[in-house]
Amino acid sequence: MKTYAIKYLELAEKLAEKIAARWVKDVKSNAKTPTYKSLDEERNYLSMRQILSKFQQDVFLMKKITDDVLRYFRSYAQDSYAMGIPAKETIYALY
Repeated sequence: MKTYAIKYLELAEKLAEKIAARWVKDVKSNAKTPTYKSLDEERNYLSMRQILSKFQQDVFLMKKITDDVLRYFRSYAQDSYAMGIPAKETIYALY
C-alpha cells in the first residue's frame, strides 16, 4: 500500500501547479462556494499549493496527525474566516 501512496505523492507533486490552478477555477465557478468568486485568484492558488505541500509531506504518509498539521489547518480556517469565507464553503472547497 505504501508503494501506491508514494507513487500518488510523486504524481501529485509533479502536477501540483495544475491541481492548484484547477482548484481555483473550480471553487470560483462552483455554486456551493460563491464567496470564492470575489477573492484574489493568486492568494487562493498559493493557499492551495501550501495545502497540497502540507498534505503530501505530513498527512498522507503519517499514521497520526501531528500538532504541526493541526496548527496548519487551524490557521487555514482562521484565515478563511478573516477573508469572510463561511465555514461550510471553506470545508467544501477542500473536497
